[in-house]
Amino acid sequence: MKKLGKRILLSCLSGAMALGQVGTAFGGWQPENGAWYWLKEDQTRLAGSWLQDTDGSRYYFEADGRMASGWKQLDGNWYFLNTGMTVNGSNARPYGAALTGWQWIDGKRYSFQAPEGKMLVSAAAPDGGVVNTDGVWVDPNGNAQTDGSQGYVTGGWQSGNGAWNWIKGDGSRLAGSWLQDASGYWYYLDGNGNMALGWLPMGETWYYMNNVPSVNGVNPLGRPYGAALTGWQWIDGKCYYFQPSGGQMLAGTTAPDGSAVNASGQWVDGSGNVQINESKGITSGGTWLEGTTKRTSGSSGSRSSGGGGGSSSGGGGSSSGGGSSSSGGSSSGGGSSSGGGSSSSGGSSSSGGSSTETKKVYEDGTPEQRKAVKDVVAAFKEEYIKEGMSDFEKEMEIIRYLVENVDYDLSLEAEMSHDSYGALVNGEAVCAGYTFAFWQLADACGLEVVYESGDAWGGAHAWNKIKLDGKWYNVDVTGEDPLVNESTENGYGFDRLRNYYINVTDEVIERDHKPEMVRDMAWTGYKPGTEKYKEYAATAEKYGPTVVEYYLLTGKVDTSMSGDKWRKYLMSHPDQIRDGVLDGSNASLSIYGQRMDDGSNYFEALEETAVTAYLRKAFEEGIQRFYLTTQTKEKPEWLTAEWLVKQMGGTLENWVTNRAESYDGDYWAYEITYDGEISDLKTTEEMRKLFEEARTDDGKNVVKAKAEAKEYVTEALEAKRLMKDKPKTVTVIYEGMETERLNDEDSRDWIDYIKKVEETSMDTVIVDGTVYVICRYTLTYKTLEEYLDLEKGASNLFETSGTEDLEYLKKKIDAVIESEESDVVYVYYKKGVGEALTSELKDYVESKGMDIGISLVRQDERELSYEGVEYESIFYLVEYYGPAETKSLKKSINRDVLATPSNAQYSQ
Repeated sequence: MKKLGKRILLSCLSGAMALGQVGTAFGGWQPENGAWYWLKEDQTRLAGSWLQDTDGSRYYFEADGRMASGWKQLDGNWYFLNTGMTVNGSNARPYGAALTGWQWIDGKRYSFQAPEGKMLVSAAAPDGGVVNTDGVWVDPNGNAQTDGSQGYVTGGWQSGNGAWNWIKGDGSRLAGSWLQDASGYWYYLDGNGNMALGWLPMGETWYYMNNVPSVNGVNPLGRPYGAALTGWQWIDGKCYYFQPSGGQMLAGTTAPDGSAVNASGQWVDGSGNVQINESKGITSGGTWLEGTTKRTSGSSGSRSSGGGGGSSSGGGGSSSGGGSSSSGGSSSGGGSSSGGGSSSSGGSSSSGGSSTETKKVYEDGTPEQRKAVKDVVAAFKEEYIKEGMSDFEKEMEIIRYLVENVDYDLSLEAEMSHDSYGALVNGEAVCAGYTFAFWQLADACGLEVVYESGDAWGGAHAWNKIKLDGKWYNVDVTGEDPLVNESTENGYGFDRLRNYYINVTDEVIERDHKPEMVRDMAWTGYKPGTEKYKEYAATAEKYGPTVVEYYLLTGKVDTSMSGDKWRKYLMSHPDQIRDGVLDGSNASLSIYGQRMDDGSNYFEALEETAVTAYLRKAFEEGIQRFYLTTQTKEKPEWLTAEWLVKQMGGTLENWVTNRAESYDGDYWAYEITYDGEISDLKTTEEMRKLFEEARTDDGKNVVKAKAEAKEYVTEALEAKRLMKDKPKTVTVIYEGMETERLNDEDSRDWIDYIKKVEETSMDTVIVDGTVYVICRYTLTYKTLEEYLDLEKGASNLFETSGTEDLEYLKKKIDAVIESEESDVVYVYYKKGVGEALTSELKDYVESKGMDIGISLVRQDERELSYEGVEYESIFYLVEYYGPAETKSLKKSINRDVLATPSNAQYSQ
C-alpha cells in the first residue's frame, strides 16, 4: 500500500473552441478516431498550417489535417503544443495550443517567445535566465536545472504484462501519481507505474477504479477501463456513492440525494441497516452483472449505478478536445482488487433490519475465489489447530502459517495481493493481504480481530489488533515476514521470527507505525482520539513480546515470563539470547533492557566489592551471562579477565567483557560472558570441597611462594627411599593468583633424580574470600642409567671390585699406549668399591714403564643417591708422555674438560 502520490492533470478544452484564422472565414472543430481536425468553410480540413483563435492561442495542423501536440519542429524552430498534461497545477492553455513564456516540461525548464511560441536557444531570456543549446535553463555553471514536481509532461498509454502504464516522453513510467484524461476521467498509477484497479485506499479516502474490461471498445460502466467510478455504484452487493468531481467515496454522511451511507460508505436505510443486493452492479473481481444497472430505495427512488453520477460517458466527445488520451478502454484484462477490502462489509444488520449478510469484510472476489479461500482456511484449522489450544497458541499457529506460506509481493502487481485470496491461495500478498488473511484465519478460530490502517516506514500500511483474555494487542504479520536486502525472498520463518511486532502495545508499535483508522467486522472505522477508538487501545503486556519469545524458544506458554524473571531466564540461557542474530528484537535484552527491576545489577559507580557480591550471588542463581548497569561510562581498569578469574574461577582466555548496547538511555551496560564450560565456574560449596580435598592434613601443601612449594615437594619425595615408592603425583595449593608456581624448568636444577614435573590440572577457588590456585603435578623419575648419565648398557658402572671390572680398566690403559693419545676414563662405584680397584690399576700402569702416567680425581660435587644407594664418581686421567728418556709431553689431554665432568666425553 502506497501513499498518495502527486496528482497529474491532463485537461483539455472544456467546450467548443471558437477559433478564427486571421483573414479567413469561421470554421469548426471535428473529432475523428481520437484526433482533432479544423473543418474549413468549404468542408475541407486545414492542413500543414497554423491557426490562431480569437484569444491569441495558436495551433498547428499536420499535413493530414490532425491537430499536433507535444514537441514540434518547424523551419528550424522548436515549439511545444499543449499535451494537456500538467503536474500539480491547472492547465493554463487550451489543449494543442503553443506554449509561451517559461514552461516546465518533463522536469526541465524552457523559454518560448510570445506570441509565436518559438523556443529560445543559447541565449538569455528577457528576465535574464540563460538557456543552453537544447533550450534548457541552466545555472551560471552551465548545469541544467530540473524539477519533476511541476509543469507539463508528455507520453501515452501502453499495455504489457497484464497491466496498463503511462509512458512519459523520456520513456519512463509515470508512477505514484494521478492522471486525468481529455474526457475528465481520473486514473491512478501505482508505485510501479501500473494502473490501479478495484478498491484504492488513499489515506482515509477510498476510490474504486473500474476493473470491468471493455468488450469491442464498449465498457458496461460507460467509462474507460481503470477510470475512477463516480455516483452510485453497486459493488459486491452493496451500494456506495462516489463524488462526481474526483471519485472520492462518501462515508459516514449523506449523499446529495439525501440517502445515508455508514462509516464504511455503504448505503443504509433509516435504521442503519446495510442495503444488500448481490445481483446488481459489479463484483470486486471485475465481473459485470448484466442488466442490473438500477437500485431502488424506498425513500430516494431509483439511481443509476452504471454511468456514474451523470458525467460524460467516455471517448472524445464534442465537448472536449483531444480524445486521443483515452485510457485504453479496449483492454480485456480483468483487474485485481487493489484496495483495502471495503468492497464488502461484514457484520449483521443492526436495529433489527431484514437484510442478511452473505459474506464478511475480509471476503473479496468471486464466489469461486471465496470458496478457494474457505477451503484453505478449513485445511489450516485441521492441520494447525488442536483441541485444547489457548487463544494465544492459536494466534501463534496463524502467524506460523502465514510467514511460512506467504511471500511479500514486492512488485505490488500480483493478482489479489491486497486480499486474503492473494495471501491464502496464491501465497503472495502485500500488507493488506496479510492483514485480511490473519483476520479471516483468526475469525475462523473464534478469535476477535480488527483491521488497523495508517502509515509505517514512509508509506500506507495495514496491520491487526487481536483480543486475548479481554485485552487488545497489536500484531503486524507483514513486519514479521520481511524481504531480505530488497530481494524477493523472505529471509525468515517461524523459527526465526523477528518478534518486533507480535502482541505489542500501542506505545511500542507507534515507534514506527502511525495509526489512522481501526475498522471492525462491519468495516466501521474509528479514528484515533475518538471514544470508540479508545475501546481498542492496546496497553496490556500479559501476552507481550517476552511471552511470545519464550514460546518461540520453548513451545511453552508462561504469562509470568516478564520483568526480572524474563531477564534471568535469558541470562541463564545465553545460547538462546537472540541479540545479534536478528538485529535484536523487542524480546531481547538489548531492547527490553538489561537493568533488573529490583536494582540488583545497578551500580551508581562500579566498585569491586559490590560487583563481586552481585556476580557471586547471580551465579548461585544460575546466571551465566552477567550484565552490570551503571552510570560509569568507561569500563574500570580493574574489570579484567584476571580480576574475574580471581572472583569467579575459570580460565583467563574464556572471560570476555564488553560494553553492551541498551535501548534505555539512562544507564550504561557491561556484558560479562564466560565462553568456556560453565562447569569451570564452581559454586561456593563446590570450591570449598575442592580445597579441602586438595589440602593435606597438616596443611603444608598450602604455600605462599615458589620456594615453599619446592620445600614441600622435596620433603614429600625424600620420605620414601625407593623410587618405586616415591609419589607419582603431588598437589600444591598456592595462595593468591600472583604467586609464582612450579614448572618443568625447575626439574633440571632442583632434585637430580626427577626427570619431569608436569602440571596436569588446575582449579581456581575462592574460600572465605581468599583466592587459591590448586595445581596438580605428575612426576617422572630417571632410571639409574639416566641418573648417572650413562648410556644404556654401559659397563663403567662398578658394583664390585671383581676381576671383570679390573679387566675393563686395563683395556683402557692399553688403548692409550697403542694410540699414543691421552684419555679420561669415568667410573661410577658404589661407595667403598673404588679404592681397591684404583690401587690395582696403578700397579698395572707402573708395570708398563715410564711412558705413561695416571692420576685419580674424585668427583665429590654431586650427592649421588638413587633408591637409597650411594654412589661416588671417579675419573682417571691417563696421560701419554712418550719414551722415558725424552721426558717430553707428546700429546696431552685438554685439562679444561676436567673442570666440568658433566660436559666430558665418556670413554666406554
